[in-house]
Amino acid sequence: MNTNANAMINALLYFKEEGEFSSNWTRAVCRALEMSNFDDEYYFSSQSLEPSILFEVAQLTGIDLGALETLDYPAVGPMASIQWLLRELALAPHIQRLNLAFCLASIARYQLAAEVLAKVEPRKLLPEQRFLYYFARFVVGNRSASADVFEADFLKLKELIEQNVVTPRRILLAASFAIVWRAKTEAISSELDDWFVARGLAVAEQLANSTMFADQIALSGFYRAYAMIPAAVGDAPTTRALMLKAEHYAKIAEPKSRVAEVAAVDARKTVLESALKEFLYVAKDLEKAEAVGRELIALDPNWSISYHELADVLMCQERYTEALELYQKALAIGLPRVTYSQFMIGQCLEIIGREAEALAAFQSTLALDETNISAAISGFNLAKRISPSEFPGFAALIAKFDAAGQLQPEHKEMMQ
Repeated sequence: MNTNANAMINALLYFKEEGEFSSNWTRAVCRALEMSNFDDEYYFSSQSLEPSILFEVAQLTGIDLGALETLDYPAVGPMASIQWLLRELALAPHIQRLNLAFCLASIARYQLAAEVLAKVEPRKLLPEQRFLYYFARFVVGNRSASADVFEADFLKLKELIEQNVVTPRRILLAASFAIVWRAKTEAISSELDDWFVARGLAVAEQLANSTMFADQIALSGFYRAYAMIPAAVGDAPTTRALMLKAEHYAKIAEPKSRVAEVAAVDARKTVLESALKEFLYVAKDLEKAEAVGRELIALDPNWSISYHELADVLMCQERYTEALELYQKALAIGLPRVTYSQFMIGQCLEIIGREAEALAAFQSTLALDETNISAAISGFNLAKRISPSEFPGFAALIAKFDAAGQLQPEHKEMMQ
């Protein structure tokens, strides 16, 4: 990968919308900053990346991980402005600090965003700005803090909603995230989740015929989240009905700005991602899951994770050679999840009997991430069987993990 010409690396390091393999995410992150006035109570956020993205960037660029996390590296243009605002944070109004936190979270600098949020005083914000402050605490916290933080933040969101100081579409935003995080982590109580569900449904009915772009995007997000409730109990028909509503609002939303353009694609893409999981795990319709996966790639062809998701479907169909091609395409694109792409290439190669190539792929995975236990175990097992000369290296790595207490019983069960 030419890191100097890679669009995602340019976005993460410099907020530059240029380079190879530009995706909707890279456009979203750069345009959000370009179009934002830090004095307004709005900062567009696209998909939140995993914190491990910075580790991968450090590996690929040679920039120290600590410097990446703190933005302590030379930059010009938009990133230089962000670095300046960080240095002058004590002089910035609290709304600017809040928007800066959203901006930092958008490029996976979650710890730095948390430090900025700690310097925001909610009482010095307007009511809807306070709503966004507690929402920002949740966005940052779910990537860097323990789940017990979320209940308090959602209680604050509830309190502000009950004061009638929050716009309907932001109520839908809070309700959507409450549903998702209750389903995924049980990070908020069922009683609080029920309150957000009821309020979300009421607001969705209120906005059902809205022609405003932001309302339609919020409605799409809400119905996509609400569909997780029947999906969790295997109710495929109800899940499909709600997903069709999510799809409807995403399709009719007409963007009228550069940021709205990426928000519209983001909404359609999110619906497709959820639909793929719906067909794969709830309806168990692999043919439809595959069709959605291909539509997802067509919508945003330079997003590596979409290739992973379609490959998951093909793996379930035992179409391993085709899955291999998708993982190879994801690796060629690069970030995010370069290490995962490389590891899954090894898995596919081993399954189809190309064992020497598989062993090399596991070694390449460890070259990207020497802490990758899965690659070490896979390489250990394979080298033991086909390459005695390579086996001692893997055995030594496994012993290192074991001595550090990192091998769990399930890891040891995988070793042959």
